Amino acid sequence: MEIGIKDIKEEAIKSQIKLETQLLYNPLVTSYLKSNFGENSIKVISAAMEEMTDDAIAARCKLKVAEVRAILNKLYNYKMAEYKRIKDRDTGWFSYLWKIDVSNILEIIKEQTANRISELDRHIEKMNTEFIYYCPQCSKTNLISFDLAADLMFRCPNCESKLLEKEKESKEFYEQELVELKSKHLSLLEDIRKFEELKRQEEIRLKELQAKIAEMTRIEEISKAERNKRRTEKKNKTASNKKTHKKVQSKRNNAKRAKQTERPRQKYMAISKKEKSKVSAASKKFKLPKTVRRKR
Repeated sequence: MEIGIKDIKEEAIKSQIKLETQLLYNPLVTSYLKSNFGENSIKVISAAMEEMTDDAIAARCKLKVAEVRAILNKLYNYKMAEYKRIKDRDTGWFSYLWKIDVSNILEIIKEQTANRISELDRHIEKMNTEFIYYCPQCSKTNLISFDLAADLMFRCPNCESKLLEKEKESKEFYEQELVELKSKHLSLLEDIRKFEELKRQEEIRLKELQAKIAEMTRIEEISKAERNKRRTEKKNKTASNKKTHKKVQSKRNNAKRAKQTERPRQKYMAISKKEKSKVSAASKKFKLPKTVRRKR
């Protein structure tokens, strides 16, 4: 059972590495990581897909520890990294085991892109409807809204100069950015769909592997139970045979001892009969005279 659990954990780690590697090859993800976390963020993420200390990550990536820690802290703030603090009993120093998980990065990019699209939509709409005024004598940066300018009769409250309408910013730049963001958002949705499908396939594969290991474990347990049963039956049979053999041997020994005891008796009896026959023969040969009565 322990072997099966170990296999499942190893396969789960391999599956996560496969998924995260697939994400890192995505151009949108690569661009986002480099622009938000630095050029070396891809190296750090690739190195820390398994639990590892920041010193070990820095050594693997051949980077300074301070730079690695800065990237890890940024990823932690975006909930794409977590750590465990471990205290060394000998030195008393704390070390940090880092684990990076960027499986939700597409959702993060999608959410930020959607927020930026909404922001640009509001800005462009505002540019189309809002009029801004300024005083050419006092300050061109001190802008006045249309409602306030109308209340002031389009005159500067400081110098009474006529307020001028500020030229509207060119919308082309914002509109171009909006078009690019909407296209990017569609690509993200497609990438998310593909990634979710790949993730689903990996989950199915892991479940099948888990079911297979569970079945193999169940068969092994049944085989083990049968082996134990046969071993117990054999042991009981052997014990029974030994007991029976012991009884038979005991009977044989008793019979043997009885026989050994009977032989001297039979020999003694035989000798006694022989002696008796000798005495009988002697008595017949030598007859004693009859008793003579004394005369008075």
